[in-house]
Amino acid sequence: MTEKLTIDEAARIAEEAFAPYECKTKEVDDGDLLKVAVDVNGHLVDVNDLHKDIFTDKEVFVSKLELARQRMSDIGADFNEWRTS
Repeated sequence: MTEKLTIDEAARIAEEAFAPYECKTKEVDDGDLLKVAVDVNGHLVDVNDLHKDIFTDKEVFVSKLELARQRMSDIGADFNEWRTS
């Protein structure tokens, strides 16, 4: 069974995923949506809005973050090594 996350846990994982860049997270719609944006070299890059069915499922959430990291790496971002436990 997939591990379930709270919105606070999801926000913390997102911040770890995009280090060393500043990651801004915001809870929207009474916790039904998690907005994530990363400041990459002065440019704010939005990660797709993450609905509750995505950010509460750790496996799905991590895969979305990995895709976003790859997309940002393609435009020059250099992230710290990241492993989820």
